[in-house]
Amino acid sequence: MSGYPISDDKLPLYRVSPFHPAWVWNIGPCEDGRPCTVYSFDKRGAYVIQFKCAYRNGQWTNAASGEKLLCTVEGWR
Repeated sequence: MSGYPISDDKLPLYRVSPFHPAWVWNIGPCEDGRPCTVYSFDKRGAYVIQFKCAYRNGQWTNAASGEKLLCTVEGWR
């Protein structure tokens, strides 16, 4: 299931902050599983997820809770 940080009914799934394109962002998975900052994109724009995330077992998760993200991660740093 692919989701977005802002749902279609405009209720946020996650707390988000503005995206800064000037920052250097990596694409693809972060293979070492370390916590990192990620951003996602929807029809309203790009947003930085306000909690650390990790790529583990083939999916992006909340680094603290281990819950799978319900959005598509576009980049990380």
